[in-house]
Amino acid sequence: FRNTVLAKLSEQDLAAYTEAIAANLEEPPRTLLQEASPIWFEVLEGTYRWNHDLQLAKAVRAVSLPQLRAFHDAHFAADAPLRRKVVSYAASHAADADADA
Repeated sequence: FRNTVLAKLSEQDLAAYTEAIAANLEEPPRTLLQEASPIWFEVLEGTYRWNHDLQLAKAVRAVSLPQLRAFHDAHFAADAPLRRKVVSYAASHAADADADA
């Protein structure tokens, strides 16, 4: 990925990608559920980061190509010093219920 996609990525392409992501984050809610869900999440979690999406959009727009490449090298490359493995396991109890029936 680093030697193919990121190596060929231009500043103009990155600007287009980051602008699309930021615009998506800044899109106003279309339903009451879309408006209330993030607010209740903040209340329940106790984080109270109002307008988090707007702040995130601003941060996305500020990302430069050297920063993106450095982040990839630090976190995603095979020899990255900050690379971590994430394992997720999901099981369905529906199969157990079908077997018992």
